[in-house]
Amino acid sequence: MWDATPEITRAVTPYAPPATQALSDLVVPALAGRRACLMAHHGVIVTGPSLDKALNLLAEVENLAAQYWHALQIGAPPVLNGEQMDRVHEIIENHVDGKTDAKRAPVHE
Repeated sequence: MWDATPEITRAVTPYAPPATQALSDLVVPALAGRRACLMAHHGVIVTGPSLDKALNLLAEVENLAAQYWHALQIGAPPVLNGEQMDRVHEIIENHVDGKTDAKRAPVHE
């Protein structure tokens, strides 16, 4: 599921009533450059080139949300800043093509 991870960035829309143009107007820009976002008081929405890829992304989002929730139980977990996340995305894009083991690539400088 490495190919899903770069699209999982923190995109949360404000609340809007379900099935309204207002909600659509919030979701569309939140998905710009992403394949997943959280809709406040609704849940997650994912997209993908196929149903299988969209479902894999949904599973990854839910897995990461569960990890974060568990971490919150013992305090505020540290999070990567934008520069660190850019580096993670770069590593994934450059090394998860089957040629290099991404697990060996450094995440922190």
